[in-house]
This record gives sequence, structure tokens and C-alpha cells, in this order.
Amino acid sequence: MDGISSTVVSIIAGLLIFGFISWAVREPGRQLQRKFIKLGDLRGMTRVEIESVVGPPQGISAIDDSSTLLQWMATGYLIALIFEGDVCKGVNQEIAS
Repeated sequence: MDGISSTVVSIIAGLLIFGFISWAVREPGRQLQRKFIKLGDLRGMTRVEIESVVGPPQGISAIDDSSTLLQWMATGYLIALIFEGDVCKGVNQEIAS
């Protein structure tokens, strides 16, 4: 192989490796997002019902005396839900990349 051919092969191989790594790194976020989509409308669902499908949240923050913000996140996806007691009131934030 001459210099130009090996350079082209190296560039193509690098792009393929980059593409695979990008896909693999974001796959956990896509899986988490699919689980939330499967649940449908989250309003009115209990924390136990949601966690039984998606697992425990990675973040919990108090909003006030009766409300909390629970966050689930994986590379490429974040969803934050507001709970009053153990009942979901809705999505506060959702980011997918």
C-alpha cells in the first residue's frame, strides 16, 4: 500500500471506530428513554410503578414540603419528574441527544 492508500484506510477505519463508540456510549440513554416511552403518560403513576420499569432514580431533590424532583439519567438522556408524595405530577425536564 502506498502512503495515500494507507492514509485513506486509516481515516475510514477511524471514522468507523468513532461511529461505533458514539453509538455504544449513548445506548444506555436510548434504552432508558425507551423504558419511559413504554410507560406512557406518567402523570398519576406512583414512584413504585415507575421504578419497577426504569429502576431507581440517580438524583432526588426536595422542591418544598410535599414535592420532590426525581431524576433518571444515562449518557445522552435525562428525565426529571415532579412527585407530590409518591404520585408523579408530570415531567419537569427531558433531554435527549
